[in-house]
Amino acid sequence: LVRELASAGHDLLAVFVEPKTFALPVEPALHAHTLRMRRAEMEVFGDWPIMEAPVCAVRPGEISMFPLAPALASLADQVVVFSASWIRPPLIDVLVAKGALNLHAGIAPAYRGSGCNFWAEYDGRPEFVGAQVQRLSADLDGGAILAEVRPPLDFERDPFIRGMEAVRLGIEAMVQQVEKP
Repeated sequence: LVRELASAGHDLLAVFVEPKTFALPVEPALHAHTLRMRRAEMEVFGDWPIMEAPVCAVRPGEISMFPLAPALASLADQVVVFSASWIRPPLIDVLVAKGALNLHAGIAPAYRGSGCNFWAEYDGRPEFVGAQVQRLSADLDGGAILAEVRPPLDFERDPFIRGMEAVRLGIEAMVQQVEKP
């Protein structure tokens, strides 16, 4: 998302990144799942890009505890959230007041939270694989939907690739929403 926003000519004041761990889970099923997700990311997005924007990294789950986050968010012209943990006050209050955008990798209200596209496939509901650009809200993935995208229903395709394709389409939709006046 950062790469696409920068490529579209947007100046990025600050980016809060909750970095992925490079350690693979030990439990066999989760280990296999993580490997398939990483392979799908590489196929759809290529190698991990170098961040060409100011980056402030925080540990997963700690964005709401970062003391400067509300002040920095209030200075931004526009705020975009993607793949963040649950955001709590006072940060969520600032972000909602700013009209922040949220890229939700899933189709709400059917699927909210983490791993939505995986769970849609797992539940045998591939029509719910997709992404939404929403207004950020204090409710979990409950903001007004501004755009919705879904990859083609290709039952021959690896479901992990389909899920990442949904994310790619969601990123494109987010860039379009950011560019709207």
